[in-house]
Amino acid sequence: MAIQLVEGQSFAADYLLLHKLEGSEAWLANYEPTHERVRISLLDTVASAAEIQADIDRYRPLVHPNLLRTYRVSEYEGQTFVVSEYKKGLAPLNLSAGFSELWNDLKPIIDAIQYAHSLGFVHGGITPGRLLIDSEGHAYLDGFGIPVSGAATQYLAPELRSPNPHSTASSDNYGIAQILHKILTGDLWSNSNNSNSTPLDSDVEHLLLAMLAQNASDRPDDFSSLVTVLDESANQTNQSLSATSFDRAAPSAPSEPTTSPGAPTSIPAHTSPRDRTGISTPIVVMGLAILMVLAAGLFFLLPESTVTRPLAPNNPTVDSSSQQSPSKASTPAVEVEVPGSTPLELAPLELAKLEALRKQGKSLATELLELQVAVEDVGGRLWAGDRYDRSTELGIQGDEAYRAELLAEAVDLYSNGIMLLKEVLAETEQVFTDNLNRGIEALESGDHDTAITSYKIVTQIRPSDPELAAGLIRATNLEQVLRLTTEAGVMERNGELTAALSAYKNAIDLDSLWLPAKDGAARINNQIARNRFQDEMSAGFNLLAEDNYAGAKAAFDRAQKILPNSSEPLDGIQQIELARTQKTIMDLTAEAEALEADSRWQAAIPIYEKILDTSPGLSSAVQGLTRVSERATLRESLDKYLSQPHLMQNDEDLATAKSVLLEAVRLDLDSLKPAIRDLSHLVSLARVKVEVVLNSDSRTDVTVYKIRQYGKITQTRLSLIPGVYTFVGKRTGYRDVYQEVNIKGDVSLVNVDISCTEKI
Repeated sequence: MAIQLVEGQSFAADYLLLHKLEGSEAWLANYEPTHERVRISLLDTVASAAEIQADIDRYRPLVHPNLLRTYRVSEYEGQTFVVSEYKKGLAPLNLSAGFSELWNDLKPIIDAIQYAHSLGFVHGGITPGRLLIDSEGHAYLDGFGIPVSGAATQYLAPELRSPNPHSTASSDNYGIAQILHKILTGDLWSNSNNSNSTPLDSDVEHLLLAMLAQNASDRPDDFSSLVTVLDESANQTNQSLSATSFDRAAPSAPSEPTTSPGAPTSIPAHTSPRDRTGISTPIVVMGLAILMVLAAGLFFLLPESTVTRPLAPNNPTVDSSSQQSPSKASTPAVEVEVPGSTPLELAPLELAKLEALRKQGKSLATELLELQVAVEDVGGRLWAGDRYDRSTELGIQGDEAYRAELLAEAVDLYSNGIMLLKEVLAETEQVFTDNLNRGIEALESGDHDTAITSYKIVTQIRPSDPELAAGLIRATNLEQVLRLTTEAGVMERNGELTAALSAYKNAIDLDSLWLPAKDGAARINNQIARNRFQDEMSAGFNLLAEDNYAGAKAAFDRAQKILPNSSEPLDGIQQIELARTQKTIMDLTAEAEALEADSRWQAAIPIYEKILDTSPGLSSAVQGLTRVSERATLRESLDKYLSQPHLMQNDEDLATAKSVLLEAVRLDLDSLKPAIRDLSHLVSLARVKVEVVLNSDSRTDVTVYKIRQYGKITQTRLSLIPGVYTFVGKRTGYRDVYQEVNIKGDVSLVNVDISCTEKI
């Protein structure tokens, strides 16, 4: 889906949309970087912008007054758009107008197509939308390299609509013929339907159908025959009746005669088969005969000396109503002085030769202009100014000869100018190599004048080369660099190191590649750096002796920055790290020993672990960690059996409790003595049975888990060692009763009541 465009919109960063062009889908835009007016058109195509741009670039050499240039193709928000040349009031040709009006606009476009074909370029996409006219009536062909889409493809030759499109010059002929067929008949031509709403003259129809042949090889190679046929009536009238004018629009009714008796009557403008009123051939023949008689009578009445022929009229007139391109104006009938005879027109072959010279002159003039631009681009005016100026003079002389209809002389003058410029261009690479070598040598030797001259030439030849541009800057600064380097050397020898360094740096700022300045600055910087280095190292060791590790580290770091390749600062930093590690270990060891002395063995464990992280394998820390870990584990075991004496009901746990008790006694630590006393008492009672009185209601089945089932009882007595026991009562229709009883060894009698009393 195409993006929406509005007036005042900032488009693709560099363009400001002004307004939509009348009668077109294109927009007038301002190219912000250069404030140039351009046309913006959105493209409906599957081809990528890069592919279309490659096609456009091939047409860059085309320069013609009736060709609109395409600048670039890009993508914006997924939409491909094209930027092209803008002319004021640019709009598509109105193909619904009469042929007599459109023909004078089509002829300069056809001339432009023939110009492109002569250079080997094919448009390949001629459609009505590509035929434009500006507010001053100048016609243009647009869209070189831009793909055609939509309904406009019906104007394309069959080979352009195939799966593998390929274009030739005859493809353009097909497009123009299809447009003319539409103008003349109101319909497009096709193989399946070739009936016309308006019939064609037989000659015109024959040529158009030939140009509309399905096979490209069957079409005429150029437009010359078609132009001759369509322009025949107008050309005959211009050559025969100098008083006749051709209006762009066909007259609706015969005009009243306004000339004196005997003057020829005005003939209607040349029209298409659709709007032609019709003049019979006999009338035309009769009019021509009368005109020839009048001309002969006038000829015999004039003196012989007046019957002359100007060989080269400077300003041949062109019918203003035709608006045809000057390059395609009718060739004036060149006359020769033949006393006593009537003027004779040139033969067709002579006219063809003149036309060929005219086209050759235009082509050579274009080539001369392009070569002048090429020579300017490589700076040829700097190193071959005499030949460039001479080529300009030859071009001016060629233009004068061309305007004077001295076409052969103009061709020679243009050719001579072209030859001079080609010589200059052929020398470019050798001139570049010679001057580059000369410039490099001059820079190394300090010859600033030669360096400047040589680098000016090479930068003109290759202006976009950054290395050459840098070389020109060096050459320009070389004289001042030499002076600064000399002054710095004198100050260095006098011991004025700071001033000498400043002068060397100024020289380096102007030319960073000048070795004498770089070497001098390096020597002075090295000496200054060595002095600063020693000062920082001394400061670092003094701070280390004061246990100011941060200050010492900063001093050694500054020293390292001064002399990065020196190993001395690293030695100082290693001494800092060693001193800092030793102090850390001492502080942590003192903290761990204090916790251990306070019997806070669990808290001491992470402290010893930190010591080992700082100094892995430190024996005192390994021993300390082992010691506090064992004591913390011992304390944990003592606390477990003291808080849960029923665990000793199990023989294995009782054995473990005795082992823990023995280990605690062996350590003989005051902090463990209360726990040893209490646990000793519990261990001594662990197997002393306690009498238990079990009471029930004689209706409840009583069971003591892991002891026995007592059934329905009222009361019974049993002896149990200290521990936790589960008493269970069950009775049909009543909720079961569960009761855990912790029997301790320091009691003599325990009463337990078990009865099911809650009905279900």
